[in-house]
Amino acid sequence: SGLQDKIRGIVVKLKFTDFTPMTRERVFEKYPSVADFKLLLEEAYNQRSEPIRLLGIGVRLEAASSNRTPAGQLKLF
Repeated sequence: SGLQDKIRGIVVKLKFTDFTPMTRERVFEKYPSVADFKLLLEEAYNQRSEPIRLLGIGVRLEAASSNRTPAGQLKLF
């Protein structure tokens, strides 16, 4: 059971030049490709075709089951 088995969705977050945020998500149960993110980005951008200040992409993972110990926050440094 690898990471791709735990993916439950993909996410694209945009922040426009006026700092207005927009988030778009799609249920997705396979390992995403660049093309998958591109389609979601185009869908979001087509709703508000203005210059983008910040772009973020990510995946949603399945929630930890209640009988497992949560992994916790990873250390950055």
